Order: sequence, then C-alpha cells, then structure tokens
Amino acid sequence: MAKRYGIDISLHRARQVTRHDFQRFSHLVALDLENLATLEAMRPADGAAELSLLLDYVEGRKGEAVADPYYGEAAGFEVTWADVTIGAEALARRIAEKR
Repeated sequence: MAKRYGIDISLHRARQVTRHDFQRFSHLVALDLENLATLEAMRPADGAAELSLLLDYVEGRKGEAVADPYYGEAAGFEVTWADVTIGAEALARRIAEKR
C-alpha cells in the first residue's frame, strides 16, 4: 500500500517497544485498544511519553482503533491507509503546535 502511494518503506523494520522508549520518545501511539493497554501496563513509573491511540488526534475519532485489514478484503487496506494517514497528519500538527 505504501508503494502504491509513492512511499518506500522497504528499509524499515518493526521492533518491540522497550521500557527505555517511555523516556526516549515524547509519544507512543497505538493503533488499537489492546496495544494501548499493553503500553499502559508496561509504562515505568518515570515514563514520560504520552500514550494514545492514533485516531485520538483526529476530531471526532477519539477512542477509535484503526481497523486491522489483514483478514478482510483488499479494500480494507485502503481504509486503513486513509485512517493512518489522517491520524499521522493530525499527530504531526499536534506536536508542531506544542513547540
């Protein structure tokens, strides 16, 4: 999907979140409630990162999870791409406003 939209992610790799990430990053963003709960459970007492769902930054979408298209039709990937795109843009605006 990224390639279809002109974005090369071939060199990017996922990794597990570590306790150090709660100090290293200002925001840790989950795509669904299960992953958000996992982040909340592993947050150390001195963890400073703001935890949220990606769609929390989109007006009218607070508390919504990004749909997982893996087991559905191909069109589901378009929906997920659209949600991730608007969520990332809204998060970037929020971070820029705080600077």
